[in-house]
Amino acid sequence: MELTPEIKALIVDEVLTKPEVLALLGLTRQSMHSHLKRGHIQPFKESGNTQLFFKEDVMKFKDSLEEKRKLFRPYDEKE
Repeated sequence: MELTPEIKALIVDEVLTKPEVLALLGLTRQSMHSHLKRGHIQPFKESGNTQLFFKEDVMKFKDSLEEKRKLFRPYDEKE
């Protein structure tokens, strides 16, 4: 099976690795592990130590994290 340039571009734009997710969300590995264990976010593919996430799912999770941070950590608000 040969990947077309369109499919490659889609994968690059819409699929994130765990390190990319950590950087995007500003989470530590321990915090990410906790969210994974609790089912707050799930990879769509796991193979060995590699986990792949859909960007759309990560962005939804990011929105929910930001809402919770506003609610439970109001002192983090920047003026």
